[in-house]
Amino acid sequence: MVLTFIYRYQYFSEDDSSNSPLDSDNQKTQVLYGVENILNFTLNRFSLIKEKSDTCLDSSGPSVLVTTKPIWDSCKEFKKRGIRHRLITEITSQNIDYCKELMRHTDELRHLWHQRKFLS
Repeated sequence: MVLTFIYRYQYFSEDDSSNSPLDSDNQKTQVLYGVENILNFTLNRFSLIKEKSDTCLDSSGPSVLVTTKPIWDSCKEFKKRGIRHRLITEITSQNIDYCKELMRHTDELRHLWHQRKFLS
Protein backbone atom coordinates (compact mmCIF):
# COMPACT_ATOMS: atom_id res chain seq x y z
CA MET A 1 0.00 0.00 0.00
CA VAL A 2 1.30 3.45 -0.95
CA LEU A 3 0.10 6.40 1.07
CA THR A 4 -0.73 9.42 -1.09
CA PHE A 5 -1.67 12.87 0.12
CA ILE A 6 -2.70 15.92 -1.88
CA TYR A 7 -1.95 19.34 -0.41
CA ARG A 8 -3.59 22.45 -1.78
CA TYR A 9 -2.50 25.64 -0.14
CA GLN A 10 -2.15 29.36 -0.63
CA TYR A 11 0.75 31.50 0.37
CA PHE A 12 1.04 35.24 0.68
CA SER A 13 4.00 37.54 0.70
CA GLU A 14 4.17 39.75 3.79
CA ASP A 15 5.45 42.73 1.81
CA ASP A 16 2.82 42.60 -0.97
CA SER A 17 -0.65 43.66 0.14
CA SER A 18 -2.02 43.07 -3.37
CA ASN A 19 -1.97 39.28 -2.95
CA SER A 20 -5.41 37.78 -3.42
CA PRO A 21 -6.59 34.28 -2.48
CA LEU A 22 -7.98 34.02 -6.00
CA ASP A 23 -4.62 34.83 -7.59
CA SER A 24 -3.46 31.57 -9.19
CA ASP A 25 0.18 32.58 -8.68
CA ASN A 26 -0.41 32.22 -4.91
CA GLN A 27 -1.97 28.75 -5.11
CA LYS A 28 -0.18 25.45 -5.29
CA THR A 29 -1.21 21.82 -5.40
CA GLN A 30 1.31 19.15 -4.51
CA VAL A 31 0.93 15.35 -4.54
CA LEU A 32 3.08 13.49 -2.02
CA TYR A 33 3.81 9.77 -1.81
CA GLY A 34 4.96 7.83 1.24
CA VAL A 35 4.55 8.36 4.96
CA GLU A 36 7.96 9.97 5.53
CA ASN A 37 7.51 12.51 2.71
CA ILE A 38 4.02 13.41 3.91
CA LEU A 39 5.16 13.78 7.52
CA ASN A 40 8.18 15.92 6.62
CA PHE A 41 6.16 18.15 4.31
CA THR A 42 3.40 18.60 6.89
CA LEU A 43 5.81 19.52 9.67
CA ASN A 44 7.61 21.95 7.36
CA ARG A 45 4.34 23.66 6.34
CA PHE A 46 3.26 23.85 10.01
CA SER A 47 6.51 25.59 10.91
CA LEU A 48 5.84 28.27 8.25
CA ILE A 49 2.35 29.18 9.52
CA LYS A 50 2.36 32.60 11.14
CA GLU A 51 -1.24 33.67 11.71
CA LYS A 52 -3.93 31.05 11.04
CA SER A 53 -4.55 27.50 9.85
CA ASP A 54 -7.87 26.41 8.33
CA THR A 55 -8.14 22.68 7.66
CA CYS A 56 -10.80 20.30 6.29
CA LEU A 57 -10.48 16.62 7.17
CA ASP A 58 -12.50 13.52 6.40
CA SER A 59 -13.80 11.46 9.31
CA SER A 60 -10.45 9.64 9.72
CA GLY A 61 -8.52 12.92 9.94
CA PRO A 62 -9.01 13.62 13.67
CA SER A 63 -7.52 10.26 14.62
CA VAL A 64 -4.56 10.83 12.28
CA LEU A 65 -3.87 14.26 13.81
CA VAL A 66 -4.12 13.10 17.41
CA THR A 67 -2.24 9.78 17.07
CA THR A 68 0.65 10.99 14.90
CA LYS A 69 2.85 12.42 17.65
CA PRO A 70 5.00 14.88 15.63
CA ILE A 71 1.92 16.35 13.92
CA TRP A 72 -0.08 16.45 17.16
CA ASP A 73 2.78 18.19 18.98
CA SER A 74 2.94 20.78 16.18
CA CYS A 75 -0.82 21.34 16.36
CA LYS A 76 -0.63 21.90 20.11
CA GLU A 77 2.16 24.46 19.55
CA PHE A 78 -0.15 26.62 17.41
CA LYS A 79 -1.76 28.21 20.48
CA LYS A 80 1.61 28.91 22.07
CA ARG A 81 2.70 30.60 18.82
CA GLY A 82 -0.53 32.67 18.66
CA ILE A 83 -1.85 30.86 15.56
CA ARG A 84 -5.62 30.58 15.09
CA HIS A 85 -6.38 26.93 14.23
CA ARG A 86 -9.77 25.98 12.79
CA LEU A 87 -10.90 22.53 11.63
CA ILE A 88 -13.85 21.16 9.67
CA THR A 89 -14.49 17.41 9.74
CA GLU A 90 -17.26 14.86 9.76
CA ILE A 91 -17.81 14.06 13.44
CA THR A 92 -18.90 10.44 13.89
CA SER A 93 -19.34 8.02 16.77
CA GLN A 94 -15.99 6.47 15.75
CA ASN A 95 -13.99 9.72 15.97
CA ILE A 96 -15.83 11.60 18.75
CA ASP A 97 -13.09 11.02 21.33
CA TYR A 98 -10.45 12.40 18.95
CA CYS A 99 -12.70 15.38 18.19
CA LYS A 100 -13.07 16.10 21.92
CA GLU A 101 -9.28 16.10 22.23
CA LEU A 102 -9.00 18.40 19.21
CA MET A 103 -11.48 20.81 20.79
CA ARG A 104 -9.12 21.26 23.73
CA HIS A 105 -6.30 22.44 21.43
CA THR A 106 -7.99 24.25 18.52
CA ASP A 107 -9.91 27.49 18.24
CA GLU A 108 -12.84 25.96 16.34
CA LEU A 109 -13.97 22.49 15.38
CA ARG A 110 -16.97 22.25 13.05
CA HIS A 111 -18.98 19.34 11.69
CA LEU A 112 -19.68 18.84 7.98
CA TRP A 113 -21.65 15.80 6.81
CA HIS A 114 -19.83 13.43 4.44
CA GLN A 115 -16.58 15.38 4.28
CA ARG A 116 -14.41 13.26 1.96
CA LYS A 117 -11.32 15.35 1.28
CA PHE A 118 -8.30 16.59 3.19
CA LEU A 119 -7.66 20.28 2.56
CA SER A 120 -5.26 22.52 4.35
